[in-house]
Amino acid sequence: MVAANKTGAALDAATNYFMTEKEYVTRVAYSTQAITTSNQVATVPLRSPQIVPDPIEPDKQRLQWPGNSSSSMINNAENSVTELTYNFGQERTHYIVGFLVRVVAGSNKIANPTVGQPSVHGLCLAPPLAERYTNSSTWFSYVFPAPSANIFTVHDSSAQTTIPTNNIGVYSTKPTWTFGNSLPTVPISSEYETDYYVEIEIDTVNKVLNIWRDDVLVAQPAWIDNPYNNLRNGISFWMPSALNSAGFYYGAQYGAIQLSDMYIIDCNDGIAPTTRLGSSTRVRGEAPNVDVDIDFTRPNGYASNAAVVSQKVVPGNPTVFLQADGDNATDIYKTDSSNIGQYAGKIYGVTVRTRSANASVSPHNMAIITKDATTENETDIGQFGPTDGFKSGKVVLAKDPSGNEWTVPNAANLQYGLRVKE
Repeated sequence: MVAANKTGAALDAATNYFMTEKEYVTRVAYSTQAITTSNQVATVPLRSPQIVPDPIEPDKQRLQWPGNSSSSMINNAENSVTELTYNFGQERTHYIVGFLVRVVAGSNKIANPTVGQPSVHGLCLAPPLAERYTNSSTWFSYVFPAPSANIFTVHDSSAQTTIPTNNIGVYSTKPTWTFGNSLPTVPISSEYETDYYVEIEIDTVNKVLNIWRDDVLVAQPAWIDNPYNNLRNGISFWMPSALNSAGFYYGAQYGAIQLSDMYIIDCNDGIAPTTRLGSSTRVRGEAPNVDVDIDFTRPNGYASNAAVVSQKVVPGNPTVFLQADGDNATDIYKTDSSNIGQYAGKIYGVTVRTRSANASVSPHNMAIITKDATTENETDIGQFGPTDGFKSGKVVLAKDPSGNEWTVPNAANLQYGLRVKE
C-alpha cells in the first residue's frame, strides 16, 4: 500500500482467520492473540488448521484440525501440533473459559465404527508455554503438553492410559476424555460427530479447577502449582495430530477435531456475567452490509464501503481496502436484516473487531466507533506507525453504547466503524 497523503488508513473485516466484524456471545468471545505451529518430523509437510462449514448451522464456521479435507500419503510416522495461545496482557486470577468441541469421524471410522483407527487427533488445554512432551517408539510418535500441564484433553484412537498413546493393534473406538493428567474415575460416554460444550473455571488464588461438560460437573482436577499458577497469564489450546507407521493416508479417512464458540469471562472484573454461561452459549458473527456515514474511499467495483470490509479475511495483508485522508475521517456501518434474532434468547456481549494500517509518514491513533440511536462512543485502539503494517483492534461491549443491558434488537441495530485520529 503506497500513499503520499498526510494520513492514510485501511480497514478490513476482521482480526483473524475465523472472526467476523461484529460478534455476539449469546445464549439459545474467541480471540486468538498468538498462533504457532510446529512439526516434529521435518520431512513431512505441516497440515494447517482450516475454517470449515459448521455441520449444524450452515451460516457458521468452525476451526478444524487437521485442516486438509483430502487424503495425502505419508511415508513416515508423523506428528504435528497447532497451538493457539490467548495471552491476557494482565493477570487474571479467576476466570471461566467455554468452548464447543467435536471429534469428527473419518470415512474409515464411519465404515468401521467398532474398529479403532491408527491415528490420534486431540485437543488439550494447558498453561501458556507449557513444556512439550514427546512420546515416540518404532510405531508411533506424538506431541502434547507435558502430562503434569494438562487441564483437559479429548482425543480419539488411543489406548486407555493417562495420556494419548498407541500400542500396536490397541485403539479405542470412541473419543476419550482426560481431566488433569488422568482419566476420570467413571468413564465418560462419548461419541463421534457429537457436539460437547466444555466450560472450565480457573481460580489461581484458591487453586481450583472445575470442569463442566454439557452443564454436568465432570471433574475437579488436583491443583499443581507448577505449571498451573501460570494460568493467570493466559491459556493455550493444543491441537495435535499423529499417525503411526508409514503408508497410511492422512486426511478425510482419519477424522479431525473441531473447535468453536469460545468465550472467556473474568469473574473478578465486576462486569456481569461473572458466572458460567452454560452449554447453550454460542458465539455468532456478522459482517456489515450497509454504509451509515462514510469518509473513506473505496476501490472501483464495489457498491459500498461495507462491501469492502465485509470480505472474508485471509492470511496475510488484505489486497483490497479502504483509504481515508485527514484527522477524524470516519466510516460507520451496520448490519441490515441481521439474523441474530433467529438464534439468540439472551445476549451477553458484543465484540467489534478491526484491522487497519497507517500509510502516512507519521504515526496516528485509531479508534473504534460504536453507536446506537442516542449515543456514540469512541474507543482508542492505539497508535499506528508508518511501518507497523496492518494491526488488529477490538472493543468488547458488555452493555450497549447507552449503557443498557443488551437486547436482541439493540445488538442487531448496532452501528460500528473506524476513525482516524490525530
